[in-house]
Amino acid sequence: MKIYHIAAKVEYNNSLQGTDYKPVIFQKMGFIGCALPDQILTVANTILKDAQDLIILRINTVNLTSPVEYRVPYETPLATTEFPHIMGPLNISAVEKTFPFERDSDGHFVLPENLAD
Repeated sequence: MKIYHIAAKVEYNNSLQGTDYKPVIFQKMGFIGCALPDQILTVANTILKDAQDLIILRINTVNLTSPVEYRVPYETPLATTEFPHIMGPLNISAVEKTFPFERDSDGHFVLPENLAD
């Protein structure tokens, strides 16, 4: 199965020197928030709307060394939709591909055309 993580480009690129990606939020929360394809834009255009220089990581869960749990996001505890959360570091070998995360002329994030390929 494929899940996706929206990452700060610099933070992810800095992790490539090692074997694991552990973003700042992981250090605080103990997990890495992810999304299914139909959840990406909701996260990006609400929670991350002011963030800059983002990329999308396509992750193959078969290759993960940390477990995945489906949970309601901590930012919206009353929500009913569950999102995938990696409950440990993200091993770089599970990342199949990275994609630039662009905005349209109105400033809204748009999905790359070849995200699911």
